[in-house]
Amino acid sequence: TLTGTSLFAQGGDNCATAQAAPITIPFAAAGGTCAGLNDYSNVGASCGISGYTTGLDWLYYFTATQSGNIQIQLNGMTPQYPWASISLWQGCPSAGVCVAGSISSSNGLDQCLVAPVVNAQSYFIMIDNWPAPACFTYNITISYPSSTNVQPQCTNMDFEMGDFTGWT
Repeated sequence: TLTGTSLFAQGGDNCATAQAAPITIPFAAAGGTCAGLNDYSNVGASCGISGYTTGLDWLYYFTATQSGNIQIQLNGMTPQYPWASISLWQGCPSAGVCVAGSISSSNGLDQCLVAPVVNAQSYFIMIDNWPAPACFTYNITISYPSSTNVQPQCTNMDFEMGDFTGWT
């Protein structure tokens, strides 16, 4: 079992620390926001996540090695229902462009985001939440899925908004 700072060996609390510890895709690790600060608050309005960026945040930085979709999955979020957000950014969230974002799924344990990336461009992934709870832990998996293996976006089913779009 990983404990303490070993959980947070990749990524960082802000853009500078995330860039200093970049990830490569595919990527899988235990993570959490509890070692972070609220460096980026009320960002991502264009992605519909700004209310879900007021908690402690954790960032991952990578350079895409291919063009197409990237799939970011959070599983085993603890505590359940952390009111989490996942967002993908070109540039640091304080001044960059939000490419895509998602907010907590209906089951409160799992969440995913599928978004487009361009080969050789660098991106930040920000994990954040509405701060009740103050922070949360998760298992993160990031991959370039084949078109036949893309999981449905968890945010297509949003019970808070009563929206079931995109589900067949």
